[in-house]
Amino acid sequence: MEALGPKPTPKRRYGNKVQWIVTLDTGRFGDWIVVECDRSKTEQDVLKTLTRTQRRKAASVKLVRRFEQAA
Repeated sequence: MEALGPKPTPKRRYGNKVQWIVTLDTGRFGDWIVVECDRSKTEQDVLKTLTRTQRRKAASVKLVRRFEQAA
């Protein structure tokens, strides 16, 4: 007999993608953006994908920890 209700989604496969966390200095606590891009991108490439306002306010750009070895 099969269980009723919603079924869990399968685990996500990132493949050639990594995630970067960009912290914004807007004066409020907790302003940040997650940018998902190819493994070959650098911090400078990640900043180029942001809007002009986001680039001006970007305080730090960090690779998500679980992707550091893979990148």
